Amino acid sequence: MKLVLNSLKEYCKNESITDAGARKRISQKLVKSIQLDGHLYIIQESNEVYELKNKIKILNSKIKELKSSVLIYTKQDEQISKLENKIEKLEFENEKQRNSKEELYEKIIGQMDRLIIMK
Repeated sequence: MKLVLNSLKEYCKNESITDAGARKRISQKLVKSIQLDGHLYIIQESNEVYELKNKIKILNSKIKELKSSVLIYTKQDEQISKLENKIEKLEFENEKQRNSKEELYEKIIGQMDRLIIMK
């Protein structure tokens, strides 16, 4: 991990806070500090580390989004396959009904022919 030493003045300027605010952060141990030669220095991670952490957060959120979209697509695929199965069953039943309808028509025509021949 890359660490950077900033003087108290630089830290205040970078963070846009007052000297008292910076000292309060030090006393509350929100930031690490060291005193050398009578000067107070703030120990911070370099901007590279912050940028990399932010990139990791962004990538993790993208991964979560992709995982959720994959789950959605798999659920949709399952629904599609179920609907296809239902369609096949309905088509089969429709074909059976057509066949029985044609058989009934043939019987009716055969009966009509018999009636015509009997007269």
